[in-house]
Amino acid sequence: MGTGAEDRTSELIAAVHLAIEFLRTYDRNSWADRFEESLADIENGESRGTARLIGLFGGMGSVNDIWISAGNGDRIGAANEGSVNQRLRGLLGDVYEPANQIEHDVSTQ
Repeated sequence: MGTGAEDRTSELIAAVHLAIEFLRTYDRNSWADRFEESLADIENGESRGTARLIGLFGGMGSVNDIWISAGNGDRIGAANEGSVNQRLRGLLGDVYEPANQIEHDVSTQ
């Protein structure tokens, strides 16, 4: 069994992979690319990866602003917009929470 930090890192890596797959499914390739850049750092044990990842979540124009809808030109039926965006929010939360905890643990060491 791994340490808490190892477990959080494994959880984060798995969540980032799922988010990347989801983002690519809906042609949010520039966001997926940014997640992949952070993921590479994290997998290489570089702490800047989590900081970079967290930076994608804040402010205007952040990953939090993504809304998948037919009105935005996405290939999705209006009936599916709610569930797809709910899934996106869940995936983003699954990425943010362990990343934020890892950053907190690093900053308090």
